[in-house]
Amino acid sequence: MTAASALPPIAHEDNASRGAFYLEQGGRRLAEMTYSRTNDLNRPGF
Repeated sequence: MTAASALPPIAHEDNASRGAFYLEQGGRRLAEMTYSRTNDLNRPGF
């Protein structure tokens, strides 16, 4: 078994304009990366 296979799967939570990717094990969140969305379509590159 490698270290990567011992990790729980990455889960995703989406709440309208915000969300998170996270690892959960035994009902406890071990790590998370959060994000937020904007509707600024006038920004260059979008």
